[in-house]
Amino acid sequence: MQLLKAMGLATILAFYIFLLVPLTLYVGNIDEFAISFPTILSHYIRPAIFLIAVFGLIGIVLTGSTYHRYIVLLATISVLLWLQGNIFVWNYGLLDGGGIDWGENPWRGWIDLTIWSVAILSAILCYSRIERPIVYMAVVTFSIQLLFSVFTGIQKAPMLVDKFEDKYSDTTLQEIFRFSPHKNVVHIILDGFQSDIFEEILKDGEEGERFVSALDGFVFFKEHMGVFPTTHMTIPAILSGKTYRNHIPRDEFIEKTIGGKTILNAAHNAGYEIDLAAPVPLFNMYTKGDYTNAYLIRTHYHATSWNYENSDSAKLFDLVLFRLAPHFLKKYIYNDQLWLVQSFLSDSDYTHLTFFAHSAFLREWVENMSADRSTPVYKLFHLMLSHNPMVTNENCKYAGQVLPTVRATVKTQAKCSLKEVVKLLE
Repeated sequence: MQLLKAMGLATILAFYIFLLVPLTLYVGNIDEFAISFPTILSHYIRPAIFLIAVFGLIGIVLTGSTYHRYIVLLATISVLLWLQGNIFVWNYGLLDGGGIDWGENPWRGWIDLTIWSVAILSAILCYSRIERPIVYMAVVTFSIQLLFSVFTGIQKAPMLVDKFEDKYSDTTLQEIFRFSPHKNVVHIILDGFQSDIFEEILKDGEEGERFVSALDGFVFFKEHMGVFPTTHMTIPAILSGKTYRNHIPRDEFIEKTIGGKTILNAAHNAGYEIDLAAPVPLFNMYTKGDYTNAYLIRTHYHATSWNYENSDSAKLFDLVLFRLAPHFLKKYIYNDQLWLVQSFLSDSDYTHLTFFAHSAFLREWVENMSADRSTPVYKLFHLMLSHNPMVTNENCKYAGQVLPTVRATVKTQAKCSLKEVVKLLE
């Protein structure tokens, strides 16, 4: 009986950490992941079983009041995880590579700390009086979230399994590297690249003159501005000229616009083969239109021992820990955008930073390009070189940390991004 009770509560904890909260986050951010939810779950099975087994075995060893304290503590933690993951969900803004001001709104931390401290102390000191109600509460809150997750899983089943694991194939990548010897359109979108900073770079003495010379023949529209404050809704406008006015649901607008009259679809109808390369989540958007080859640039592109399944599984688990941890611990999980689990499992502490992944993609393209396609080609590559987080020094190497997003660091990384593109053009 002791084993069953301990393993039952341990199972609740494991379900929260490795299934229920991951499902909630995955469904809410489905375009951020390249692989299916079942594939990610396959990476979580072993640690979940290990957690259940260890906590269950501890329940066998303990006796008397120590055992009852242990049971109350497991039940209390499961309730706390439910509260933290569903009620005390603080807004930290977009986790897009920018910094988080942890000194802002410190009251969040004091609320979390008070709740966790009081609950755990009560579990230890008042275990005999609260054992039955806290275990009952743990089971009820778990059952509610489990039922909600089952309903969500059934409703979203096609989205959970329909992903793009095949887009990492070497065959697709080799096709991406091939040009036509006669007709090519090369369309590069540098996400986050500011026109005013570009103009400033061009005026930077001899280095600026070298850029001007390298870009001879291009036209710079310095008054150009985006039509939307976020990338996601700017892409339809770039491809189609249509702007989103909140007149229909966002996803419906994207589906109709990208699948309708766009420059890519027009080029495809005119006989061009369309090559796409982009990161998640933009990859999912671009592929709603016509294309010949589509390659998903993984965040660990340059880390040969790291694969896309590990990447997405670690990313989701970092988000799970961020969601479930009280405020004062979130800082260490976020780890200045390096993230706790991703950094721990990576070959180095920056392998998942997009600048280095996308620059590695460009360099491999330069080294392997050929011009042997029989049809004209339109290549659109969406690159995150100049996007947050800011991570490069003046030599375009890793700065040793994620830098503040200020004009100086943005300009440094923009210059490094421009150098990578110029290498390609040359």
